[in-house]
Amino acid sequence: MMKKTLLLVGVGSLIGQRFISLDLSAYEIYYVTRDSSKCVGADCWIKFDLDSGEAKLSKNNFDVCIYMADLPKIFTLLNSGLQVERLVAFSTSSVLTKVNSSHQRDADLVNSFEKAQVGLEKWCKEQSTSCVILQPTMIYDVGLDRNVTVMKNFIQKFHFFPLIGP
Repeated sequence: MMKKTLLLVGVGSLIGQRFISLDLSAYEIYYVTRDSSKCVGADCWIKFDLDSGEAKLSKNNFDVCIYMADLPKIFTLLNSGLQVERLVAFSTSSVLTKVNSSHQRDADLVNSFEKAQVGLEKWCKEQSTSCVILQPTMIYDVGLDRNVTVMKNFIQKFHFFPLIGP
């Protein structure tokens, strides 16, 4: 029996770093990378830059794609000729929690991710691709995040944490 093919995009991300430690031996795994110098076992690494999308995928047909990179960049990959039966993409819970944020940066983030989610759903429907979009809170990974760890380190050093506001 042939193994199903699995394309992993964003293994360097917070989720991706945790994801690659799972037992995925049931799949023939391919990784997307922009830096081919990090490739070990070059047949399974596909050089592709989500920022520029200059190159086409050297292999473009997969059973499953798990996308863990910055969601608004997914269209570079989709427009490169990707063919996939099932796509799982990670978004962010910010599209639910920061909808009414008064900060422009948050509003821009929510807008870009909402737009990406809608576009992804449309693409998947047009391609008859099964699609799941997950929206976890991705900031809580002590040691790798940029906020909870900073607070933890501050508290350990000074034995308190300042709270601002009412």
